Amino acid sequence: MPGQANLVVGGANAFAAIGSTADVEAWVAPFDHAVLSADAAGERLFEEPVPAQASELSAEELEQLDPRGSDLWLSEQGPGRAAMSLGADQSVLAELGDGGTVSVVWVQNDRTPWAARCWRQAASSH
Repeated sequence: MPGQANLVVGGANAFAAIGSTADVEAWVAPFDHAVLSADAAGERLFEEPVPAQASELSAEELEQLDPRGSDLWLSEQGPGRAAMSLGADQSVLAELGDGGTVSVVWVQNDRTPWAARCWRQAASSH
């Protein structure tokens, strides 16, 4: 979609990061996760569940992993809204915790409706 995309993450422990696709894939590999992708027209998102891959780490070690502050990420954010621009080889990691949410929204160009309101008012005052 044209325009500036914004990533909105919600929830007390929500976290999102932008990194290289290879780094994001490596980070999530030992966990059950979902991959979101857009259709060819960029109009619809699809979710594909991905099962965890085997890991050399124990279940306890995996439980202790936290992506926050990792040097793998180009940027990261907690709960809230942030502008997002991804390169062709970049992906977003979103860790939501219990009850967390993630949305991708695009800034809308509202200049045309404002201009229409001004034109109508100017036309009606004559």
